Amino acid sequence: MTMNFLSDEHLLDSIRGGDAAAFRDLFYNYYERLCGFAYAVSGRRDLAEEAVSKVFDELWRRRTDLHITTGLRAWLYTAVRNQVIDRLRAGSRMETVPLSEYYSGQLVDHDSAPCRIMLAEINSEVERLIAAMPEQRQLVFRLARFDGLRYREIAELLGISERTVQNHMVSAVRQLAPELPRLREIIASYSGNAARERGMHWLPAS
Repeated sequence: MTMNFLSDEHLLDSIRGGDAAAFRDLFYNYYERLCGFAYAVSGRRDLAEEAVSKVFDELWRRRTDLHITTGLRAWLYTAVRNQVIDRLRAGSRMETVPLSEYYSGQLVDHDSAPCRIMLAEINSEVERLIAAMPEQRQLVFRLARFDGLRYREIAELLGISERTVQNHMVSAVRQLAPELPRLREIIASYSGNAARERGMHWLPAS
């Protein structure tokens, strides 16, 4: 997955100006996680990919007149949810896949070799741990820790209360807690502050 260090707001400004490279960066940054979200809502692989592709297509075609007040990330998730609902109402062929398939590799960055090796190792361990969680808890944890959504945003997207989101996060952190010392040891074994920071950013506080 291509990493982009420009903010979503800067990318959106560039996209509005017709910058195809900025649009491509935004697509690479969000496509897999949006597909994961769409799949979790719909349970259908083909529908998830169609919904996300449609949102990006509309974003590009309407780039000059889009009115986004919630922040680009929240807008993307809301637009995908709406596309999924529309397609579910219309009916579509079902083809289910594990949620982890869409998120696999999401933690892997493309900086230095130490970062890539460390994050690949951690990613494998984290995916194993998260896969043991109930589906909705997995999704809540990913949206909060990997995608940076606020509890309120997650609650609105999933149609649940903020309290339920909080409960899922508490349960997820408790489930991960026994493994955190081992994950931190893996991170600490790699040299370089940048590598360590990349590996630590998503971990729950001790």
